[in-house]
Amino acid sequence: MKISFLLMCVLMFAVNVAGNKTVLLSEGFETGSGDKLSNWTFVNGSQANKWRVGTAIPHVGKKSAYISNNNNSYAYNNRRQSVVHLCHDITVRGFVDDGTLTFSWRGEGEINNDYMDVFFVNTLVLPTAGFPLWGFLGRYYGSASAWKEATIKLPAFSGTMQLVFSWCNNNSNGKKPIAIDDIWLTGTVKIPINISGATIAAKTYDGTNSATVTEVMFTDLPKGVTLTQGKDYTATATFNNANVGTGKKVTINVTLLNNAGNTYYLRRKAYELTGQSIKAKAITVNGVTATKVYDGSAGFTSNHLTIPSGTALTGKIAADDLTLNAAGATGSFSTANVQSGNIPFGGFTLSGAAAGNYTLAQQPTVGASITPRAITVSGGKIAPKTYDGTDSATITDVSFDGLENNEALTRDVDFVVNSARFDSINAGVNSRKVSVHVSLINSEKAKNYVLTGGAYELGSQTIARRPIAI
Repeated sequence: MKISFLLMCVLMFAVNVAGNKTVLLSEGFETGSGDKLSNWTFVNGSQANKWRVGTAIPHVGKKSAYISNNNNSYAYNNRRQSVVHLCHDITVRGFVDDGTLTFSWRGEGEINNDYMDVFFVNTLVLPTAGFPLWGFLGRYYGSASAWKEATIKLPAFSGTMQLVFSWCNNNSNGKKPIAIDDIWLTGTVKIPINISGATIAAKTYDGTNSATVTEVMFTDLPKGVTLTQGKDYTATATFNNANVGTGKKVTINVTLLNNAGNTYYLRRKAYELTGQSIKAKAITVNGVTATKVYDGSAGFTSNHLTIPSGTALTGKIAADDLTLNAAGATGSFSTANVQSGNIPFGGFTLSGAAAGNYTLAQQPTVGASITPRAITVSGGKIAPKTYDGTDSATITDVSFDGLENNEALTRDVDFVVNSARFDSINAGVNSRKVSVHVSLINSEKAKNYVLTGGAYELGSQTIARRPIAI
């Protein structure tokens, strides 16, 4: 039982509304006759077999479009080669990327030689009778003695395109030509919009060229309509490179989502921002130490620094070529004495291929120490001695090797003589030795030194003979 054409239209319209699609073409050929039908172009020329609209082979309703060799009957001259076209312009004020063409057809032409091709082409293409087109979307042979339905997914389009039904037959065999009816072309017509601007979050160098989009602005939206990032669209962005700098370019790519994607389309999905910046990444220095032996000064230079291999530059991107440069680094205690503690340093810089992408958050505080300088007893003087039956000696002066900056140590202030003894109690001229034992006192000056040994031997010393009274 056939459904009336009017009822079919109502049902199809309901489906399209439910599916959020627009009917771009609905044709049942009921208002046409012969080669006359509003908005359709019949390109038949002088071909033996021509497109016609009539009642010879109805489907839904009383009429259909079909090939005829006599302007009326549903029949063709299978001994006369023909190429003819039936065309309709489809115009949208927007963009369609989900267009679907459905139609009913039948035909019993010669398989592989008599067929209908369906094209959806630019209006610059001019179908000409006697000449086939190329790039069909569907081909339908003479294999249907009853009506069948065909569905074709159309390529995305905007503006005006041509829907073309092309009939081609050779000059042998075949029973019945093609007939078509009940054409529906539907699609979601999306409103064209443009990206007019965008903002990105401030960026600090992170070794990548990624950017974070905070907002995209659009033009041509209906009044009062705004699009929300994350809900209506997503946006990804990349800098032209990952390095620190100003005046940089950022390319933003936008994808519409959900209802926005079904309602609008972007004329250009990419947008370029200029004048953007990547700021240098602040890093801190860890693990650097400074040590020196007491030299009479409070200051340190780079020569006193120890920078272990792999010193932690906290915040450095692992793969980056970045080195801590201490060539001009200096620091100082408040006094020159032996001590340890943390002191501020200045003059550290960064070097390496990635140095321009970083900055020191602050000059580091360095764990520093001044250690005692080693000294030795280098000489001494003893008071003249007359034999007294003991080996004791009296030291009048002690000299040291290794003192810094011509410093002098004072006896009983900075050091003490623990003992001084001759190697004999007997008198002798320049033949006696004196062993001297010295130790440092914990004085302010003496704390800067450490005495190596502390024992010293003075040679060629004299114990004079004691005179006696007769």
